Amino acid sequence: MKKGAVGLLVALLSVVFCAGIIRATDEEFNQPWRAPDDAKKAKNPVLLTSRGLMTASELYEQKCVICHGETGGGDGPAARVLTQKPADFTDDKRMSKVTDGELYWKISTGRGDMPSWAAGLSDAERWQMVSYLRVLTTYGLYRYLGKPLPNR
Repeated sequence: MKKGAVGLLVALLSVVFCAGIIRATDEEFNQPWRAPDDAKKAKNPVLLTSRGLMTASELYEQKCVICHGETGGGDGPAARVLTQKPADFTDDKRMSKVTDGELYWKISTGRGDMPSWAAGLSDAERWQMVSYLRVLTTYGLYRYLGKPLPNR
């Protein structure tokens, strides 16, 4: 085989190999996002306080609204350009199946367009965020039932 043909073959194989990696990554993101069993069992160690919820509310505004939306419905301004639709925290049926430990794990690890917040938020802030997401679920339920929202 000539030297140019070998180079072309190596380049072609590299492209095929890279395409396989990209496809595997896409396939991974098309799978359900499941937390490990030990993460699912984790309990929120942070006491729910009005101050903690206020902190989480401010962090949510700064870091999450762009994708998840102001009310947590997964309809933020960036949502339509993301690879995957952001989670809808106002979906009571879905959120009732997710443990606090799963939410904490997902906030901490990230996946795809969802960044990992392990380095950007303290453990306590991430657990406070879990509590705040539960509040968004409650507000979503109020809207669904046609009841006035409690004062935030």
